[in-house]
Amino acid sequence: MKISLSLAAGGLAALAAVNPAAASSVEQALSEYEGHDPVYKAETLAYSPAPNYSGAPSLTPLTRQSVQGTLDDETYKTRHLWLWQRLSKRTVNESLIHEATVVKESGTESIDPFFNEGGLGAFSEAEFDRIFTQAKFVSENIEVPDTAAVIKGGFDGGASVLETRTRLGIKHLLGRMERWLIEGDSGVSTLQIDGFRKAILARGVVKDMKGNAPTTEAIEDVVGELQSDGRFALDLEAFTDPRVKRVLTTLDAAAGRYPKDRGGVVSRIGGPSDVLLTTEYGDAPVYSMPLIGMPDGFSLVEVGQGPPAGTPVVIGAPSVGAATGSRFYAGDVGEYDYVFVPVGDKGTGAPIYVNNVTVGSAGDAPTFTLGDTAKSMAKNTNGMYRYWRVYRTEPDKTSLGYIGQFARAGVGTNTTWTDLNHRRPFKRPIFIGQFDEECLLWVQVMEMIRRPLAQVQSSIPFMLQLWGNLFFKQPQKWGIIENCAVRVT
Repeated sequence: MKISLSLAAGGLAALAAVNPAAASSVEQALSEYEGHDPVYKAETLAYSPAPNYSGAPSLTPLTRQSVQGTLDDETYKTRHLWLWQRLSKRTVNESLIHEATVVKESGTESIDPFFNEGGLGAFSEAEFDRIFTQAKFVSENIEVPDTAAVIKGGFDGGASVLETRTRLGIKHLLGRMERWLIEGDSGVSTLQIDGFRKAILARGVVKDMKGNAPTTEAIEDVVGELQSDGRFALDLEAFTDPRVKRVLTTLDAAAGRYPKDRGGVVSRIGGPSDVLLTTEYGDAPVYSMPLIGMPDGFSLVEVGQGPPAGTPVVIGAPSVGAATGSRFYAGDVGEYDYVFVPVGDKGTGAPIYVNNVTVGSAGDAPTFTLGDTAKSMAKNTNGMYRYWRVYRTEPDKTSLGYIGQFARAGVGTNTTWTDLNHRRPFKRPIFIGQFDEECLLWVQVMEMIRRPLAQVQSSIPFMLQLWGNLFFKQPQKWGIIENCAVRVT
């Protein structure tokens, strides 16, 4: 239980007038007792340092506090955080590792269920998988001036900048997490979570629209696979970029299949769905997810804050030739521009441009070699980088769009990467699957914390800290329709 010194301030002041030494001892004892709480529950986001026994406010640093209540509030109110809102969540406190047992087979399929009278058939063996996930560390680091922390301003009905920045910081952090729930890949960087895309590409159903608008046939193919023997996915739901969802409604209307009415039922999370996929086991609603993956375009504003000059350079011209798994088709033949951006613990480095890369034939693919200048990979050091983000144009070379990420090979080791055209710029996926705790959930370690950082000047730095991971237990019950056009042409 937390004991508030402010409640005892009047009594301590009276005691101090008679016996200052005794008052000081009582105040110290109360402070030590209060310090036994592992995490204080924040009753307010405002700057509220503990007063001393005289009742005068002190200028102590921020106290480490749980802001889980604010996290839950922002999760509910922020409508564009569709995936984060929709995920089932489980809080654990014992370990950074969370385990679960998943049933692979309920019994032995190859054994006949029949037996002779008076006899005994073969025993059936069930098969289980023991799987686990490890918590990742997520944060938003913020700094506000001292005066802004204590003076009420014109924000949110008179809130201080500290309160406002805390709320906005939580909202911004959740928005970034929304993207990484899709794009994360611990194989690229051990700091990342493993998101929807990685899990489904490994074990789910995959369909590639090759940059075209999604079709009813493609959707039915994926749904049929998900509901077939071996996957048995039920109660399907789908989510995609709002523009792709608009393409679905446009195509439905053009084909005479108008979106079905949900009878006026409005879902608080994700909003009402005006598109339903008809399946063998009922209709699957389609929801809009605005933050479905990384931002479309490349911007210099987003880079150059991390590794300094001396980052690797491309060695020679990229080689282009026939490649296994290439999805460059006849319509993709042309000339492309690329940008590679190194990413480290301190931010992103200067971009490297590779222009006029020609793919001359269907089935070809360009391979790039990025020289390594022995920059450090030691965590949290300036100049280090862990992986690369890649941006590419379409053959018209008008705009650069995000197409993926890949890991750095190591210190002093050149990194090679081949663009097989599995990701196309400015195209978006449709995800379809069984959205319940049996398949996936967010495992969170402890509550979200606002913790102080070392104060070395007249400003207050603090960290919004969240520990957890996406636990994708049964990705085989999910599918992805890749590279969907965001408008009908």
